[in-house]
Amino acid sequence: MSKKKLIIIGASALAAIAVFLVLLFTVIKPSGSFACKKGNHELVRHEAKIGTCIEVGWEAYNTCKHCNYSTKVEKKGAHSYDETRICKICNEFVYTTGLEFLKKDDGNYSLVGIGTTRDTEIYISSKFKGRPVTSIGERAFYDCSSLTSIVIPDSVTSIGDR
Repeated sequence: MSKKKLIIIGASALAAIAVFLVLLFTVIKPSGSFACKKGNHELVRHEAKIGTCIEVGWEAYNTCKHCNYSTKVEKKGAHSYDETRICKICNEFVYTTGLEFLKKDDGNYSLVGIGTTRDTEIYISSKFKGRPVTSIGERAFYDCSSLTSIVIPDSVTSIGDR
């Protein structure tokens, strides 16, 4: 290929890059936000809202009056439990976490051990991974001298020794 053809190809590639950059900065502003159909964004400030266990919250954010521009970031809230282990917002009861369960042949679960929990009062949930907890295995609470109480759900129909 001759030098003359290379220069023409090089100049064409350079022109294409220049056109691309002009189009890019016409559609996208250097700040990274999309251009508003009215020119510059006319921002409206929205206050933050704290999320709860039943409502999504968000950080303070801006929207544009003229286009779909928004900086909104939603945040899932959490439960707010009182001393009786009941959420003050949705009334959900919090069961003991960290207990050890074993899936049985019928697809249901058996509580088989204390697991990682350090609670002295154990509240067993009626479900584990969406399936019923139907038994407490033999020796599930063996050598757990610090336990003061165990609340067993109605779904449990059999309890092993000790």
